[in-house]
Amino acid sequence: MSWLAPFLSRGAGYIPNPEAGLNEAFDVLCARRGCKRPAWNGQHGEYCGRRCRGLATPAAGATCARHGCENAPWNGQRGEYCSFSCRGNATPATGVTCARKGCNNAPFNGQQGECCSKRCRDSLLPAASTAPAGAHCAQATQEQFARVQEQFQSGWNRGTAPKIRAIYKIHASSHVRDAYQRKCSSIGRVKPWGRGDPLGNQQCRFHGTRITCTFSGQPCTNSGCRACSIIKNGFSIQCLSSNTGNQGSFGPGHYASAKSSTAHGYGNALIMTLVAVGVADVVQNPTSAPLPPGTHSRVANKSTGNDELMAPHDDQMLPLYLILF
Repeated sequence: MSWLAPFLSRGAGYIPNPEAGLNEAFDVLCARRGCKRPAWNGQHGEYCGRRCRGLATPAAGATCARHGCENAPWNGQRGEYCSFSCRGNATPATGVTCARKGCNNAPFNGQQGECCSKRCRDSLLPAASTAPAGAHCAQATQEQFARVQEQFQSGWNRGTAPKIRAIYKIHASSHVRDAYQRKCSSIGRVKPWGRGDPLGNQQCRFHGTRITCTFSGQPCTNSGCRACSIIKNGFSIQCLSSNTGNQGSFGPGHYASAKSSTAHGYGNALIMTLVAVGVADVVQNPTSAPLPPGTHSRVANKSTGNDELMAPHDDQMLPLYLILF
């Protein structure tokens, strides 16, 4: 599912296994029949991990694609290899080389139009103006749009929800993704709220922000366009209060909410984001006190039934989707 299919269908608290790969979209499930976890790299025909790969039954008669090797393909599919070693030693189809211009290596699966490695594949991604390598947006698929819209509408609890004009999948830069993963690892395993991931107690939330450009898929260069700045460079505490004029009622940090209506009050666009909540300081009333030792964020459960989550550090936030109205 580029993770998000099970993630959205199971509610705001659920997020997938971090080993599924943060840089992939949220759609494709493990190839083993009956497993509902996401494929490790978001690709059809792949598994969620080594365990499922080992449990999978190979297609009848399927053997490694390297001539002379009788081992079963690593994923049980015809045309695949049993290991990296066999893949590297395989002779590609006549004239078939990596899809990246100038690279003469064999494609990873020997097929025309494929790349030899993730590095070559990533180099073919469309450039995003002035964005770090790998940072870009893609218009949400019909299925992604429907799921994000459902999550948005279910989180709206006042009046009539505004109509969504467009949704874009945010592919954060490797720098932002890696920093987020390191933060989750440094927090360690924490008993999660709901179905969040225990590694860092990761939760999916809505963040309200402002967009000043006519967004059509690529982030603009205007430093005052906060949505595009987040897409390009991730969240920045240096921009604290640029939208609201204050540092927040629950301390200085990045704010998000499970309620899309609450987040929408902070700007004219929403970003669906993962948050490494860790151990939360749970409060009900406004406070600017420092977080207690051993906590990583602050959760405000208001008497109105709305919630706000304050994360003090940039690397606790990983943007997933841009929602425009």
